[in-house]
Amino acid sequence: MKRVLVTGGLGFIGTSLVPKLQRKFGAEIRIFDNMSNPSGDLAITDGIEIVEGDVRDAGAVHEAVRSMDAVVHLAAHTRVIDSIEDPQLNFDINTTGTFNVLEAMRQEDVPSLVNASTGGAILGEVPPPINEDIAAKPASPYGASKLAGEGYCWAYAQSYGLKAASLRFSNIYGPNSRRKSSVVAAFIKNIRETGAVTVYGDGSQTRDYLFVDDLTDGIVRAIEAGAAGTYQLGFGKPTSVNALIDISRDTAGTEFSGTYEPARAGDKGCAPVSQLPSHGCANIGQKTLHPARGDRRRITGAYRAGEHHLGHRRRHPEIMSGLADAAFGRFQFEARFHQPR
Repeated sequence: MKRVLVTGGLGFIGTSLVPKLQRKFGAEIRIFDNMSNPSGDLAITDGIEIVEGDVRDAGAVHEAVRSMDAVVHLAAHTRVIDSIEDPQLNFDINTTGTFNVLEAMRQEDVPSLVNASTGGAILGEVPPPINEDIAAKPASPYGASKLAGEGYCWAYAQSYGLKAASLRFSNIYGPNSRRKSSVVAAFIKNIRETGAVTVYGDGSQTRDYLFVDDLTDGIVRAIEAGAAGTYQLGFGKPTSVNALIDISRDTAGTEFSGTYEPARAGDKGCAPVSQLPSHGCANIGQKTLHPARGDRRRITGAYRAGEHHLGHRRRHPEIMSGLADAAFGRFQFEARFHQPR
């Protein structure tokens, strides 16, 4: 049985990940969370322990890490614009917080870490497709803090033998994201509450979108494989903000307006990650991963009083463009674990 610590485990991604860890490993889960932005959707069952604390508190982190077999580090300050307004806070949570996790793991001899990182914010403006070999040029303090965290993960792996995988998430969407400020969640929330969306820039900027359930499958496989190094997690198909507006019109079932404002500093789009061959499989030690079948998912936009749900699974006969097509591929990130960098 694995004992897994999940920092920030009460948030959007943790809500999807924790039950999956329990099913996959029969794991005892300890969630370390400062309660600042819980999704409120995680069912607390037997085998889940909640510890309230902040990753900036080295002592609290040390206590949380003790006796664990693996750590998934999700706790972070993730808002690009907020990081520009308050870079010190962003640094303290993301860089110092990641250092505190690594140092506690070193002292407690915890062997395995999956560190949540980011793609577009670290790389800045680069021509597509992106991959792990592109030189990082972060355009915001958020991107710089995540790059620093990756650097510390690599340094601790080289110096102390820690297995540390930094997973660069693309734009994640799906159920239980109503507290998120990311573009899909923000669009649906604004459509429901105000009947209007705001686009910063001309809407041509593209992002790589990934369904949260697919992302958490990738995290579980990284733990299972003992992955190490840096990996870009995404499907590989770009979707523009304007295309997202069109998809939202199709799924919302209500009219809404759109306003275009000047682009904001540091708010970059995200190019698609490098595509892998659509056939074959990848070997991770003695494990073999095969591409998943195309289970098409879409934003369904169930608008309810006080709550909205994103990304419910439905199979549709039509092939949607943009986001829908980008959301059903697991093979992209499953297969990338075979070649650590």
